Amino acid sequence: MPSSAMWLRQRLARYLLYGRAELSAMNELLAIPSDLRLAIRSLSRSPGFVLIAVITLGLGIGANTSAFSVINEVLLRPLPYADSGQLDRIYRAIPQNSRGGVSPADYLDLRPQMSGYGEIAAYAFSDMNLSEPGQPAEMARGLRISDNLFSTLRIQPQLGRSFRPDETILGNDRVLMMSHRFWQTRFGGDAGIIGRTVRVDGEVHEIVGVLPDTLNDWRHLGPFDLFRPLGLTEKERADRSGTWVRLVGRRSANLTRAQAEGFVASFGHRLAAEFPATHAGSTWRTLPLTVAVAPDNGPGILGMLVGLSALVLLIACSNLANLLLARTMARAREFAVRSALCASRARLLRPLFAESLLLALAGGIFAIYFALWTNDWLRNYGTTAFDQGFVFAVDWRVLGWALSACLFTVLVFGVAPALFALRLDLNKTLKSGGRGATGDRGHQRFRHGLIVGQFALAMVLL
Repeated sequence: MPSSAMWLRQRLARYLLYGRAELSAMNELLAIPSDLRLAIRSLSRSPGFVLIAVITLGLGIGANTSAFSVINEVLLRPLPYADSGQLDRIYRAIPQNSRGGVSPADYLDLRPQMSGYGEIAAYAFSDMNLSEPGQPAEMARGLRISDNLFSTLRIQPQLGRSFRPDETILGNDRVLMMSHRFWQTRFGGDAGIIGRTVRVDGEVHEIVGVLPDTLNDWRHLGPFDLFRPLGLTEKERADRSGTWVRLVGRRSANLTRAQAEGFVASFGHRLAAEFPATHAGSTWRTLPLTVAVAPDNGPGILGMLVGLSALVLLIACSNLANLLLARTMARAREFAVRSALCASRARLLRPLFAESLLLALAGGIFAIYFALWTNDWLRNYGTTAFDQGFVFAVDWRVLGWALSACLFTVLVFGVAPALFALRLDLNKTLKSGGRGATGDRGHQRFRHGLIVGQFALAMVLL
């Protein structure tokens, strides 16, 4: 271990070799805790200001985070299916509806002809009335599904099994599967539920499977609780004009998207030629399931939502910048004295930005709680979207967005006091003898500009 004298010689040599830059950078890093302590002491002397600032920022960042949570839920969150990039929605498009369903007869024709495409599964909406002896009847959201729907989506039941191919035949279709949520709420999570019989629409059905709780995809299948086989009647099998059957497909791994679209489009051309009365003017198309879960105008609407929430955040930042500027002007003599004691401009600015950073972080924490509270409130008081299973998923994307919003607000509302401190007239402030300063015409114009900007942004929101 080198002696103290040797260590001092090494430090002196390093100082002479590299100059003061390295030591200056080290001093800047070592000063960060001091800046934070100074900022905390300064803010603790103004609890009312801190409360107003945190609430203002929290509401602004919270509104922005809530809007991004919607985008995250609708567009960014991965679907709960293995290899979801290979899944497609298959539509019959007509001029009035580019994302139409198909008829049962079309589905029956399509399924055997699409072996080169991959797997094709079908489902149809069907509310079901479930009843048991001694229990009140309950209307539940349900789906009639083909036997291969869950295997196409790569979903394994948590209990029991999926439907067999022979159970999709009318007369053999008195079997039932249910969601994990419905199993918990209606049957109390009874582990012996498999094999139990219930009445669905007055007919006895045997419960054969319970889906896993990881299947929570309101965007595609929706918040459905009961599932029974498609069980098409003879009339339904002959139906060529209906559009109540929905199709989902899983492309073969060696099939390109262009080839898959070609398969489906060529089938649509054959139907149009064979059944012109019902299919003239219609085409068949595919969309990746990751895209199909959002409506055509969804990205535009969601972008507008984020834009409006960004305006709310800018109004909050503008309001807080005005408050911080007034607070900084009241501390003008403090800055002048520190500057007279040889404090550098950077040394004056660092505590100001530290205060802004602490306020932004506190506002960000408040914003996360505000977003979660908003989610709970909407869930309790019910809207259509939340009734269908929509939730705020506070994952790394939402937290990252909230952190970015915090850093953005630091840059926006931290600029005003920094500009004032940089343009402070040292001699004039010290000679004035007062604690505060009113600022020059530039500062007054800046404050007036902030007020006008708030009104302008508010008018845009209205």
